[in-house]
Amino acid sequence: MGVIIYRDANYEGPSHELAFGVYDFNYLSNLAIGDNTVSSVRVPEHYKVELYDGHDFTGEKLVLTADTPWLGDFNFNDRTSSIKVLDGRTDVARGHMERIVGRYFGNG
Repeated sequence: MGVIIYRDANYEGPSHELAFGVYDFNYLSNLAIGDNTVSSVRVPEHYKVELYDGHDFTGEKLVLTADTPWLGDFNFNDRTSSIKVLDGRTDVARGHMERIVGRYFGNG
């Protein structure tokens, strides 16, 4: 089981499961859920999700390490344009490495 992104709050509406990897604007735009529509995210144990409001992993970033029923709590509802799904134990997805621990909201 991978990370599941949902269009609506509380894990409702159209959804899509994402395995470890990186998902840019072009990928998200071609999903039924679409770009700038993610409102909730299920994050399995040992996963870490990085949501970016810019194309190609730019702009503001929200890091999730647990289920999040409402991205609006972090001022990130309907803002996601690219996503990284990482192994939370190693921070690796497709060779990408970065050390960021926990849940926070900020730039870069």
